[in-house]
Amino acid sequence: MIIGILNESFEPSIPLLCADRNGRWRRITVAIDTGFSGFLTLHPDIIAELEGFRFGTTRFEVADGSEIEFPTFTMKVQWDGFERRIVALASEAGSLVGMKMIKGWRLQINAVEGGDVRIERL
Repeated sequence: MIIGILNESFEPSIPLLCADRNGRWRRITVAIDTGFSGFLTLHPDIIAELEGFRFGTTRFEVADGSEIEFPTFTMKVQWDGFERRIVALASEAGSLVGMKMIKGWRLQINAVEGGDVRIERL
């Protein structure tokens, strides 16, 4: 089970371990965005620190309906004890976990400031 909190901005957030090219793990706090259909977005500075492997670009529709092209990277993350190789998008908006990462898992949020956020395998 992954446990996080609903922060002061009412964003459900969780810790996520991401590996750099040398296999060293770095803990990053990421917000959960159920409106994002991808796996993960990370700020370009974090991707640079982790030395993510860039393999192209991907177009995504954003909240205002426009489409934006994002640089795409492969990253290795730990998800509830499992290592997963996923696609991360570089985004100035910051670090977000999307629905592809949560697919097959149950998301529960206690919607009060400081409330529990839990993600557990179905």
